[in-house]
Amino acid sequence: MRLFIAFGFSEPSRELLGRYAAALRDLSSGGSYPPAENYHVTLAFLGECERSRVADVEAAIKASVKGRLPIPVTVGGAGSFDRPDGRIVWAGVRGGDALPALQKALCEALEERGFTFPDEDKRNDYRPHVTLGRNVRVKTEDLAKLPAETVNETLTHVSLMLSARVHGQMRYTELSHFELR
Repeated sequence: MRLFIAFGFSEPSRELLGRYAAALRDLSSGGSYPPAENYHVTLAFLGECERSRVADVEAAIKASVKGRLPIPVTVGGAGSFDRPDGRIVWAGVRGGDALPALQKALCEALEERGFTFPDEDKRNDYRPHVTLGRNVRVKTEDLAKLPAETVNETLTHVSLMLSARVHGQMRYTELSHFELR
């Protein structure tokens, strides 16, 4: 099972992200763009895990969200990561220290249970974002042409997600979720 832990978005945020992605497609000469239902903010990517470890992941999530309140964030603004396998264009998620603090607590709870992370650099250099496109061929200066619009969102629960390829498309399925209260 390929697993990750994330926050999902409300419809207004998904609509805004869809407008960003549409503008990005218009500005680029190619790339791969996730469907709106796949938009999320990753807290931890675990990669391949045995089904028997799901309870351990859920225990780590439960421990890390205990006593934490919902997290207000602003979604919007664009940037990119240049990687060997292509450019990733993203929309930002800003909201102070609460989201990075939760991510750190979650990673520590997972490590206590024997989990390691496929990309240790991302674990230690957490930058909340929503992927709008992968392998995007766009000029850096054209990213400034993306919408400047933002939307406020309150992240209310953390989800354990299953990532699977179905008919050539990535599908994300929520296995469980844990409320912030």
